[in-house]
Amino acid sequence: MAYTSRKAVEVIEGYFNEINASYELIDNSKKRGFLVKIDDASKIVIFVSPLVHKVDGTKNYFDTRDSAPDARELVWNYAQKNNYKFFHLGINDEVPKYKDYIFSLEADEDYVQKFSGTEHGERVGPGNQVIIPNDFIPAKNFERINNRALIYISVIHKSFLKEYLTFYDNRPYSGTDIPDQNENEITADNKLADNFLLYGVPGCGKSFYVEKHYESKVEEGFTIRVVFHPDYTYSDFVGQVMPILKTIPNEQGEDEKKLEYEFVPGPFTQILHTAYLEPEKQCLLIIEELNRGNAPAIFGEIFQLLDRNDNGESKYGIYNADIAKYAYTDLTKYDGWQEEAVAKEPIKLPPNLTIVATMNTSDQNVFTMDTAFQRRWQMKHIPNRFTGESLDEKTINHVAKYLPNSEISWGVFAQTVNKKMHTANLGFGGTEDKSLGVYFATDNDLDDAERFAEKVLKYLWDDAFKLGRKELFNDCSQGLSAVIEAYEDAKGDPLKKVLVPEVYNEMQKKMAEMAAEQAKTAEAETSEEEAAESAAEDNPAQKPAGEE
Repeated sequence: MAYTSRKAVEVIEGYFNEINASYELIDNSKKRGFLVKIDDASKIVIFVSPLVHKVDGTKNYFDTRDSAPDARELVWNYAQKNNYKFFHLGINDEVPKYKDYIFSLEADEDYVQKFSGTEHGERVGPGNQVIIPNDFIPAKNFERINNRALIYISVIHKSFLKEYLTFYDNRPYSGTDIPDQNENEITADNKLADNFLLYGVPGCGKSFYVEKHYESKVEEGFTIRVVFHPDYTYSDFVGQVMPILKTIPNEQGEDEKKLEYEFVPGPFTQILHTAYLEPEKQCLLIIEELNRGNAPAIFGEIFQLLDRNDNGESKYGIYNADIAKYAYTDLTKYDGWQEEAVAKEPIKLPPNLTIVATMNTSDQNVFTMDTAFQRRWQMKHIPNRFTGESLDEKTINHVAKYLPNSEISWGVFAQTVNKKMHTANLGFGGTEDKSLGVYFATDNDLDDAERFAEKVLKYLWDDAFKLGRKELFNDCSQGLSAVIEAYEDAKGDPLKKVLVPEVYNEMQKKMAEMAAEQAKTAEAETSEEEAAESAAEDNPAQKPAGEE
């Protein structure tokens, strides 16, 4: 018997009750649309679908084509109109491997309609369902996968549902013009601090985003940047007692060198001191590559400070004598206090200190981060965009740049390789994090054949296509060095020499389609200009009265 929407709704209502969420049905949504509120967070909109499971076990999917597309569109429009976060959740707890898991379809309604062949709830032509890879078996609290159509799906265990609905926001994936209230940029009108964690594939522009949306909003001298790595420790981050060689007068009044032990502050304690000393200034701590180090261990007891009140200050304080004595130095409040008394004061993050961290997506991790640590961050996905109206001129030019000695542009190369990466059976799970980011290769890399081969081709060989090199490379028999030499020594387009014909031909086809589209656009613009000139000649402008 088919798994019905009624069963899916009953299950999701049970999950709502488990996390103490209040909810109400959205009118005319066929009892599948919900307006939900969790604790004191903003309201969110959820549309529920029963996941279809073929009896023979060959296919599992969101039935976006025939399962209440009109109600789904209504709920989506309701979310857009009210600027609520929108989630399209799929459930089928009768499939053993999906029991206790929720699937979240991360795509905007316009795209889903085009993909499914529907319009305003009606079938208007051939379409597809959103397939869940059949070999995927959920095993984590949260992970993101994509299918052969490159549609992203988040998979959430019911125990993590509250965190997912609270801290994740589908709007960055939507491609719509819904204002992103999770942007949380630092502006003169928004001084409430928080902890932001930006994640995405390597080279997608996380550091650029930090610079544009956060660092540029803070005055020079009020930002500290640190990079986590496997050998980075709590003592590096917070500070440590170290021997310091000082010049001190002896009993005879002569200067002599003497070794003393003092607390040397790390970047966290330094920026904390600055924030306390300058309460009217926005201060910023940037942590690059958060998951390259053992973040929970590096933060230690400080992670308790990441829980913040509505005014941006830490909810709970911690006690650390060394941090307190340094952070509260020079503060008027503690004038005349004994050092021992200052050391006993609790430490809190002030409301003018923002922490922004970046990390690559899961499979590239050196260390994983537990839920207790992750939930204290506002998560924001940085999409890996090669096309679209939102691209700035620098990115447009970078994407259009031709590879060394080739007729293929970097954008076409990267998108074609990424598509192959996601559609080929490479023997491992989600491959989104292996994708080539739009800035994975710099302009200098694209100007030099040797640099491009050593950076991009080597990465594809050693990492992204490690378990499926024949899917991309033409000749794998003699190893990477032979591939790089063939690329550098090739006569004609070097990509044709090293890539399998299927992939190279697809790149050529894409380049031809883009050229045809550009020619069509240019022709249309020329026609419009000629029409405007003709109209001007037929209707010459009248001179103002009195003008000769």
